[in-house]
Amino acid sequence: MADLTQLNPPKKKSKPNNHHHVQDAAHSSILDEANRKEAVSPFYSRVNPHKPSAFSLPITSSHGSRKHTLSIALPGSIILNSQSPELRARLVAHVARAAAIFNVDEIVIFKEGQRAKDTAVLESRGGYGRGRYSKGASITEEEGGTGDSYDEDAFMARILQYLETPQYLRKVLFPMHPDLRYAGLLPPLDLPHHLRREDQARYREGVIVSPNAKSSSKHNKDPMKSGMQEWLIDVGLWDNVRTEAPVSAGLAADMRVTVEMPKNESGKATLVSPRTPVEKQGMYWGYSVRLCDSLSQALSSSPWQSGTDASGDGGYDLVIGTSERGQPVSQLLALSGGGTGDAACASNAGIPPFHHAMLVFGGLSGLEVVIEHDKGIPLGADDAHELFDLWINVAENQGSRTIRTEEAVLIALSRLAPALETAGRKV
Repeated sequence: MADLTQLNPPKKKSKPNNHHHVQDAAHSSILDEANRKEAVSPFYSRVNPHKPSAFSLPITSSHGSRKHTLSIALPGSIILNSQSPELRARLVAHVARAAAIFNVDEIVIFKEGQRAKDTAVLESRGGYGRGRYSKGASITEEEGGTGDSYDEDAFMARILQYLETPQYLRKVLFPMHPDLRYAGLLPPLDLPHHLRREDQARYREGVIVSPNAKSSSKHNKDPMKSGMQEWLIDVGLWDNVRTEAPVSAGLAADMRVTVEMPKNESGKATLVSPRTPVEKQGMYWGYSVRLCDSLSQALSSSPWQSGTDASGDGGYDLVIGTSERGQPVSQLLALSGGGTGDAACASNAGIPPFHHAMLVFGGLSGLEVVIEHDKGIPLGADDAHELFDLWINVAENQGSRTIRTEEAVLIALSRLAPALETAGRKV
């Protein structure tokens, strides 16, 4: 019979290895030294770089209050070039991030039209984002759509609105929906009004919870007689805030509102316009999202009432079209003083002063094809530039044959933002 002790001889005891202990001690000393530097450095007393944002409080503009607005318009059909629901969601997130970084006030999503989509199936000969749409335009429920009723414009609008909404309001304002299946994987916008519970701010976004049943105010006892009613609003703090509003305002539970916070705990918040933080303090307060049936409708309808265009009717008084056949943006910026205000804009030489500007992008077949197939625009592809105040190429001397629309948005905003900021403040 075999000796089991010979088959499995006891292992020799190894010498204790102090190498790991030395490493741990060295690592601990490095951390202690880093913490010590953070404690004494004035940089760390001003900001906390370990948070998602280095700025814990809303940042006001160095230019002061801002009256002018910047809008971008693009077709929702650009997401059909993505091969999966997650990639479609990420494409929308790229557009949202670009809009947030460059203080875009409005994103307009217009329908490109079926004929324009059919044209884009073939290789186009120009235009930003040229390429091929994916063949599966009808997206199944397993892919995150609803079969034949899938609406790419609504998909883009819903994700854009979701990302713009403060986190503490999303559960109330956005019920479960297939379009939001991958929303948790998308990068946050971290906008100035995405406040934490501990942040102190003059303005906050909130959602109406209910009428204040515990209020002893005479207005709340008989709101129809007094014409006023008191409401409770969830603004992301431990306790709801109170506000009073006319009954005629049409407030209801689960409605999103912007409030100016009370000066003390016993005070009442004041309902204000979402534009108030922008116009009074120059803060960026996110973007609104608007759906349109066509590009012509996007241009003719505008939510902006302050300021007027040349006709005196309000709306967009500066509309910029983008195409690789447009004027090189470097020339435009040179005529505009490089966006620094060093040279005056005269006789349409550069970017003129404006109240409300819109930057328009085409789909995969280009902006010219969109205009040619729009029944509300009496222009052909060759005359598309006549629709705009400026017709520019934002990526002259491009190295790639194709520029995707979401890439064109980021390129255009990064190059035009300083000049547009200067021109908008000249009115």
